[in-house]
Amino acid sequence: MRISFSIIMEVSDINLTFDYKAITKFELKIKQYVHDFIHNSKYEGKSRSFKIPPSGVQVSDDFGVVKNGVTTSYAEGASITLTCVASGGKPLAKVSWCQSDGELVTDETQYFPDRRKSQSVLKIDKLLRSHLLAVYSCEASNTKLQPPLKVRVAIDMYLRPLEVTLVGNNPEFSAGKKYNITCRCRGSRPPAIITWWK
Repeated sequence: MRISFSIIMEVSDINLTFDYKAITKFELKIKQYVHDFIHNSKYEGKSRSFKIPPSGVQVSDDFGVVKNGVTTSYAEGASITLTCVASGGKPLAKVSWCQSDGELVTDETQYFPDRRKSQSVLKIDKLLRSHLLAVYSCEASNTKLQPPLKVRVAIDMYLRPLEVTLVGNNPEFSAGKKYNITCRCRGSRPPAIITWWK
């Protein structure tokens, strides 16, 4: 979807030229912007332009689009790449990644004018246990007059067991008698499947 328009204003004359390639949900808002500008601005022969906010933000991981705000499950020690794509907007939005505490991770943005998209990539080379359900926020904005579009994503992970122990008093075994031995495992996610081998 694309919307392009220009507004030329002079002291004695106002000439508005619109070139619509698609009708979008921004149509009414744009008309309101134009109306407010015409009736409330002092022209003084100046040319002015309006900024159109991005229409949406979408996050993908290495396996596809992130759904319900949680990534695909990654193994401990694996790498992860999160790509945040902002659609639409004039000019194209600047995209950034922040941690849950608001600390900026990266605001390096790639722009694709032909597709009317911009994106930022967050890559973590090695996932640690501390990354389990860590939340990162993607923000897209092209103006300070409106709050940025924001999407939050939590990282899901598989965790290896930290410890496996045999529970009991370690009695001396005697032939012909039965004994119960309990094996316990902790630190895994999801809970580990325990099997016994001779």
